[in-house]
Order: sequence, then structure tokens, then C-alpha cells
Amino acid sequence: LYDSDHFRFTLRAAQARAEATGAHVWILSAKYGLLRPGQVIDPYDVTFGDPDAVTADLVYRQLAVFGIVQVETLLPRRYLAVLSGAVQILHRGGNVMRLTDLYAGAAGIGYQRGVLGQLLQQPADPVAARADRQVS
Repeated sequence: LYDSDHFRFTLRAAQARAEATGAHVWILSAKYGLLRPGQVIDPYDVTFGDPDAVTADLVYRQLAVFGIVQVETLLPRRYLAVLSGAVQILHRGGNVMRLTDLYAGAAGIGYQRGVLGQLLQQPADPVAARADRQVS
């Protein structure tokens, strides 16, 4: 369903990073919340900011159910805002989650593509070290 060139590039970089670090890749869908790559879903026309989009509360519950305690993101700002809201809910409940925005400081799509290229060249290199961000 997600088929833009930028999404495919992002997914390749995320998968390389996950393989190098022993992590898992998840996709944040505005309609369904957290999805695994390859998961079959019905087509939809919803983006974050729309009234039908999932909320931080739903994503928080998914994070808790899936036992996710550390996340590195490659997300657009509106998507990151929802995930950050979910992490804040976790923190208020006494749970600690580390959220790292790998696009921090990457002001536009050209800079984001640079981050993705770095991940593909050296997926285990801690690109996140300069972008680490705790959500409180």
C-alpha cells in the first residue's frame, strides 16, 4: 500500500538498520497505528491531522502490548508528534521508553535522504548519537 520512492528508500534504510542492530521494523499508519512490513491492509485515505486518524492513545496501547521500549524513528513531523504523544503517555504511567529521531536536524527531504543514505552505507553506525532525544 505504501509505494512512494521516498517510502521505499526509507524502508530499505530502516530494514538495514534493524538487521544491523537486531531490531524490528514497524510502520506507523495513520489509519491502523503500528504495522509490520508486509502486513496486508485495506486501502485508505487518512493522514495524521485528519479526524479519522489514530490517536497517541491507540499507539501508546500498541507500544505497551507489543512490549516496545526503544524506538528509532524515520518519521515525518506529524507522525513523530503522535508517536511522541504515545511515549509521553507511557512515561506518565511510570514506563520508560527511549525515542530517537534519526531525522533530527534534517530540515527537508534532501537532508532526510542523506540520513537514509548514511544508514544504508553504515547501518550500525550510531547516526542516532547526534539525534538522540528523550521524550518526557
